Amino acid sequence: MNAKRALILLAFVVIPFLVQAKPTAANPPLSTDPNVIVIITDDQFAESVAIMRKVMANPYGKWAYFPMGFNVDSIGGVSRVSLLTGQYTHNHNIVSNRETSKLNDKNLLPVWFKNEGYRTMFIGKYLNGYPNVWGGKNYTPPGWDYFKYFGHKKVDLYNAEVTRALADTIDHYDKPFFLWLAHRAPQRKANPPARYVGADVSIVPLPTTKPNFNEADVSDKPPRVKSSPLLIKGGYSRKINGYPGYMWDPDWVVDEFTRSLQQTMAIDDGVQMIVDLLAQKGELDNTVIFFISDSGYSWGSHRKVGRGCPYEECNQIPFLVFYPNLQANGGNSPLVINRLVSNMDVTATIVDVAGLQPTRTPQNGRSLRPLLEAANPNTAAWQDVLLIETLRNDAFRGVRTTDWKYIVSGNGFVELYDLRNDPFELVNIAYQPGHEDVIAMLS
Repeated sequence: MNAKRALILLAFVVIPFLVQAKPTAANPPLSTDPNVIVIITDDQFAESVAIMRKVMANPYGKWAYFPMGFNVDSIGGVSRVSLLTGQYTHNHNIVSNRETSKLNDKNLLPVWFKNEGYRTMFIGKYLNGYPNVWGGKNYTPPGWDYFKYFGHKKVDLYNAEVTRALADTIDHYDKPFFLWLAHRAPQRKANPPARYVGADVSIVPLPTTKPNFNEADVSDKPPRVKSSPLLIKGGYSRKINGYPGYMWDPDWVVDEFTRSLQQTMAIDDGVQMIVDLLAQKGELDNTVIFFISDSGYSWGSHRKVGRGCPYEECNQIPFLVFYPNLQANGGNSPLVINRLVSNMDVTATIVDVAGLQPTRTPQNGRSLRPLLEAANPNTAAWQDVLLIETLRNDAFRGVRTTDWKYIVSGNGFVELYDLRNDPFELVNIAYQPGHEDVIAMLS
């Protein structure tokens, strides 16, 4: 471990690791060797699920929607490493997109699937740096039977490739499959297909209408927020927090936000194509599907454009699961499960339902089966608490509960937000008297 990272980790020793829940053994198996599909998008913000009209119509009636779904670490490449390892950032030690090439790829989720006799398929964007720092364009990472890398953002080509590969697998291989579809969209600059250019996306409120957009008074925030300038017409000629200065223009934010939603509509088409194909081939009732993003996205909240922040916009993500044994039902829309869950729980659920044997320890997630298989998941036993962390520059670690968010930055700055009364995290009350007991409990 280098000295810089050691200092960062030492700064956080005041926050103990969360208790790691193990997958339950009490639930009966879903079925014999279920198929598993993970669809992961790039920088898709949580509210954008409203534009996914096809998925949100609950096709085939077994979708669950987790509006309180989060990424533990909102750096895209880091969160994808967490999904592949089943580990928090502080356990796999890949702290930035630039470091993903240091990952030992011989001991990841696809290898665990292969060990159980699955056919494994990858389509789309791999970890940051591929193919240049991963052995070149002809390099196939361990564990993948079929590996198709895409460096572009043309969603329709992803959709066509995944349906072709899925059909071929179902028709020609007598074994369960694991498919990882990794879109490079709707990451900026979003590139919607022609049929959605100009489409009405007004069902999703503009970010400029949020109370924390371009927050005027950030005197209660840590230095990384105080140093970010206000958004202004025309933006800036210099970089802001590593991003191009033109992004700090409210007009650019609205335009790119709109394009992002229009491209998300094409992603929605692809999900419908997948479930239709599975139903046609008779595989849908034996397939579990996870739809998430590798990070959220802040469109000017607290003056932040981008991701990698501890606030809701950066960490909250679209989070849907198609589960054939879903006990409750949402009718004409997915079943809404209002429990705190994270991308770590996706890996834990996969390990649980597919009977995998992870060779990385510790495993940090919790299987979602107790919620998916509960008659009333909103009252089922579940610990509604999450760890959030980013350990690169401007590091922080925190705890998010249903009512509170507590954050400690690498420089020791503390934030506390009463989420019930201040859902937009406008007022940091950590340094106000009267909250000592809450801080003590969370820390």
